Amino acid sequence: MGRYINRLKCFVLKPTEKIAQILLLFKGAKGVFVLFLFLFVLNSCKKQLPHYSIDSDVKAAFNYQPGTYWIYRDSITGRIDSFYVTQNVFQANVPSGDYTEDAISINIIEKDIDANSVGGTPIQYYLSVGENGVSIEYAPNLPAEADYILYNPFFIYPFQPGAFVWKSGLKGSSDESYCMQIFTSYTLNGQVFSNVAEIPHGSSGPGGYLDTFFVNADVFIAKMKLYHPYDSVGTKVWELQRWHIVK
Repeated sequence: MGRYINRLKCFVLKPTEKIAQILLLFKGAKGVFVLFLFLFVLNSCKKQLPHYSIDSDVKAAFNYQPGTYWIYRDSITGRIDSFYVTQNVFQANVPSGDYTEDAISINIIEKDIDANSVGGTPIQYYLSVGENGVSIEYAPNLPAEADYILYNPFFIYPFQPGAFVWKSGLKGSSDESYCMQIFTSYTLNGQVFSNVAEIPHGSSGPGGYLDTFFVNADVFIAKMKLYHPYDSVGTKVWELQRWHIVK
């Protein structure tokens, strides 16, 4: 056995050995055993990064598939907008710094469908579902990609009243998102929703905005109050009219 160990040392110290010599090293039953042992030790020595799977409740509630859509009406202007899912992609073991995670990426398109309006450029939203939370990224001024707005994370689930979800400062701004309160029953346009979380998300400084979302695990966002004085979003109060959920 000693001669195989010596050859293994040579193999490690001299990675440029000829292929023929490497094959000779593991010739025979003992060589196969040593090769297996060698690979096993290498694999055992490899650092295992922490891994985070998607919480089963989060996945069950927010894993929207193509065919899902939401129709909203702006209570200020009467404008009707549609949001619909175009793609859902699951990724396993995604590297993220010093850990790996499973993630679901959901693409959503917003499009003005009001017959009385001129109609603008559709806006692409990127919904990310991972571990115990949901994040959203979008650009209100496409194709100016530098103007992306990011809610990361948008919220954690199950909802926890008073819990800060995100607070950070970047380039003179201060962003924060948290669960302000939870309504056991929330009525909107005659429709009653249960367990609705009121989630404000604000950004101070240049290009600041203040948004408030009413989120429900059954329909996702029942209502959006948006205040964006510095971009094309402007001021809106979107209220859910119709929806079709595919999971």
